[in-house]
Amino acid sequence: MGILEKIAEVEREIARTQKNKATEYHLGLLKAKLAKYRTQLLEPVGKTAAKGEGFDVMKSGDARVALIGFPSVGKESLSLSGKGRRGRGKMGFSKYVEVDAVLNILYT
Repeated sequence: MGILEKIAEVEREIARTQKNKATEYHLGLLKAKLAKYRTQLLEPVGKTAAKGEGFDVMKSGDARVALIGFPSVGKESLSLSGKGRRGRGKMGFSKYVEVDAVLNILYT
């Protein structure tokens, strides 16, 4: 049975199932199956990424880091723990902090 036949079978099951509180769960499962079959229909079968493709993260060297979060949680204190320079960004409400320092992370 191919994917198109499976899609047609699930659509028939959805059409003949009465919609009420008792059958909501069953209809949800059928809709999930239908979505899965449709994605399988669109995606090529058996294609995976070749080894070596992707990205690599350097374990040493220079990096640029952005700290994003709620106000008053210590982002600026963390970034100024080394030597830092404060300033205002292009927008009046955004602050930036330039830090030329070495951050040693200990993995435990």
